[in-house]
Amino acid sequence: MKHSNLSIKEIAELAGVSVATVSRVMNKNGRYSAQTEQKVLDIIKKYNYKPNLIAKGLRTNNSLCIGIIVPDITNEFFAKIVRKLERAFFQRGYTVFVCNTDENSAVEDKYYRELAAKGVVGIIYVSGKTNKSIELGEIPTVYIDRTPTNATNAIVITSDNFQGGYLATKELIDNGCKNIIILRDSRQISTQTDRYLGYKKALEEANINVEDSNVINTTVGYDFAKETIISKIKDGMKFDGVFATTDWMALGVIDGVIKSGLRIPEDVKVVGFDNITISEFCAIPITTINQDVNSMALKAVTFILDMIHNQPIDTKREVIPVSLIRRKSI
Repeated sequence: MKHSNLSIKEIAELAGVSVATVSRVMNKNGRYSAQTEQKVLDIIKKYNYKPNLIAKGLRTNNSLCIGIIVPDITNEFFAKIVRKLERAFFQRGYTVFVCNTDENSAVEDKYYRELAAKGVVGIIYVSGKTNKSIELGEIPTVYIDRTPTNATNAIVITSDNFQGGYLATKELIDNGCKNIIILRDSRQISTQTDRYLGYKKALEEANINVEDSNVINTTVGYDFAKETIISKIKDGMKFDGVFATTDWMALGVIDGVIKSGLRIPEDVKVVGFDNITISEFCAIPITTINQDVNSMALKAVTFILDMIHNQPIDTKREVIPVSLIRRKSI
């Protein structure tokens, strides 16, 4: 090991702690034991560690940084959240690093480590992981939108996806639909699971059987939804209502139904989820579930700043209400 080029990672290895812990000791940002602090400081002194000036600047109060990990920055819903977060943090004297993972859990893990090494004081985390557990680090972290698997102590801010699924399905039922399919993300993401459970509750309340054949799992996206619906109609599947768990899938459903010679909403009624721009301005404006992005972002900012300043957090899970937006697809 070259002493003159010692890195934070190497200090962490020598001390037997995480990179995040070394960063916190160097930043004097609490959440570590006196024994750990002394061990890290002794190694820094022994090897005459000189921090990188740029990284040091990021760790000081003159340039407080928050990391934002997002699974798909091209997704309008996530882009809106990031924009709100960035603006809110800027107003409070913080800058942000935005890390796009493309729904890749390995990239997600790498970004988390990189943010820790850069000395960010907090992380807002939209996890793309499904069945893989998340180990909570020592950097103040707030999860937004998706609940991480097996992270029982995580602080999570999410929309009321269960209620959203219920409202969407009930709207279809109230408008005369008897045979309602749900088109959802095939991954076991908490948001999608909760939307399905809301769908199921609405059907059960209306004494409509929940048919396994009406639960269609697919890859999220316009093209996949369109081709899936076209295929189901060709195969003779009968339905009069569709709850698509994203607006892009809802748009694919609508175009697939029309291409198959059926009418929206006379033959098939459709409800989406997210209330992104396309849902309002497409040829047949889509009835959808609106998520309160502003409230989600501001609550995340409040939580992360409370954690950074060692303030008590009253709740580990904040559920933000959703609402139904009625348009022409139903």
